[in-house]
Amino acid sequence: MDEQATLICYFELLAQPVDLQQNIVKQVEYYFSDENLPGDSFLFFKTMKRNATAWVKIKTLLTFRKLKKMAGNKQALVALSVRTHSANLEVSSDGTAIRRKHKLGKNLENSKDRIRRSIRVDNL
Repeated sequence: MDEQATLICYFELLAQPVDLQQNIVKQVEYYFSDENLPGDSFLFFKTMKRNATAWVKIKTLLTFRKLKKMAGNKQALVALSVRTHSANLEVSSDGTAIRRKHKLGKNLENSKDRIRRSIRVDNL
């Protein structure tokens, strides 16, 4: 993509309603929250076990139903929203992944029992 096309894309993203961007951030922050991660074995193991830097691809997050409904397949919209409105998350320099800015709480690190009791069901 040339520089002009990139700028046009960027301005189209900025034209998205602020409340949509804030709702996207609220949802993504929930995914990475201390409240959600202990019960979300997929995201917990994706962020904590498989990836030492804890980056999660935005493409992966867009497979989650609520976020997909808000953002469609627009990775750039998610990246811009998080960069602009989140104090708790950071976006990779290439705009393709997100991670927490702060370390996990001790309660979360000790939540292996809860995760062992959780099951994940696909294709319902």
